[in-house]
Amino acid sequence: MGVATAVAITGLAATVVPTVMSFAQAGKQKKAQRQAEADADRAMQAARQKIQINYYDTLGVQKEPYELERESLLSQGALAIQAGVESERGAAATAGRIQMSMNNAQAGIRSAMGQELSDLAKLSAQEKSRLRDVGTQLDLEEVAGAQLAAANKEELSAMALKQGMEGVTSFGKKLYESAPLFG
Repeated sequence: MGVATAVAITGLAATVVPTVMSFAQAGKQKKAQRQAEADADRAMQAARQKIQINYYDTLGVQKEPYELERESLLSQGALAIQAGVESERGAAATAGRIQMSMNNAQAGIRSAMGQELSDLAKLSAQEKSRLRDVGTQLDLEEVAGAQLAAANKEELSAMALKQGMEGVTSFGKKLYESAPLFG
């Protein structure tokens, strides 16, 4: 084997190695793209699960203060009726006023509870709207991120394939040029 043949073989080998590496790099980029997409999908699912929970829906009216107020009213009413029985006017005159006072106080309690329920419903609706907006924002960011990642990986893969094809072309050219040496 002559020096020219050895140089030709070395030149061919020098062309083959980068070509193979370019195709391998293209494969690695595709694999990295699939992994990035899978990671993004898992993260998006986790985020979506978190925004499904409206914590305001779990809140309720604290009934204990209202029950304590009712008990206090009943106790005060009983004391007032007892005082009316022991007074000169008697229970009949006092009972009507006490009943009217207790009815007004009970209405106030119902109104306060209703207002608290209404406030909780309003907070829940606002949170639902906010969570919907967050979900929409996640959708938009997911689309933008996926498009960017796909474009980047596609560009890297295309570059690697281009380099590989250039290597194949270069290898073919060198092989053609060195063909007379192997004749």
